[in-house]
Amino acid sequence: MLPHLTLSKYISKASAHYFPHQYFFSNYFTPWAVLENLLKHLLLCALNSIKLTNLIQKKKSEKMKKELTLEQIEITKQFQAHINAEIEGDLDTTLSTMTPNPHLNNIPTLIGGIGYEGVKSFYSSLIPFDKFFPPDLEMVPVSQTIDQNQLVDEIIFKFTHTTEVGWMLPNIPPTGKRVEIPLVVIVGFEDGKVTHEHIYWDQASVLVQIGLLSPEGLPIHGIETAQRMEEIISKTQS
Repeated sequence: MLPHLTLSKYISKASAHYFPHQYFFSNYFTPWAVLENLLKHLLLCALNSIKLTNLIQKKKSEKMKKELTLEQIEITKQFQAHINAEIEGDLDTTLSTMTPNPHLNNIPTLIGGIGYEGVKSFYSSLIPFDKFFPPDLEMVPVSQTIDQNQLVDEIIFKFTHTTEVGWMLPNIPPTGKRVEIPLVVIVGFEDGKVTHEHIYWDQASVLVQIGLLSPEGLPIHGIETAQRMEEIISKTQS
């Protein structure tokens, strides 16, 4: 018969973290080295299982992000065609990407249009006069959510205020100031064409950035709102 063994403490870097309490083993007729190796083996298996589970979850998440239905792919293509037409100042093509009865609303300024004639009037008052997008416009993607009939685009909208931006800063002469603002656009689709656009941004932040509003004593910020968003993107996507 093997001698009676008592293991009063089993402490290692791994066991100290995963097994913080003292374990007492008595009446075990097993060599200490065998017991130690068995515990280490079990701990290694547990850690590998956790790593494998996390890897599987990560792969599933990445796969879900990459997989789009044909309808969703068409929506993204049609939206990009709509944006490209706006950027190029092509009024006819812009309108051709929309349904016969669309609407568009820039929430902070109440500028837009309802119905085909209303939307056409909106674009006609801006695009031919270079009052729609500034020449150095940059759109930094943050997130995009798509279903069968709607797309939500979260971006950081960056430009230098060298021309009038008629839908965001109407009747305000160029200030030459740099503007960077988080912006969300909600776009509806029907039969592959745009039914509506609802556009949201923090107008107080824009006015601070062009020097028309002082943030002193107010719970508002200027370009810091965009910088914070970029900081979050950098930390969460690295």
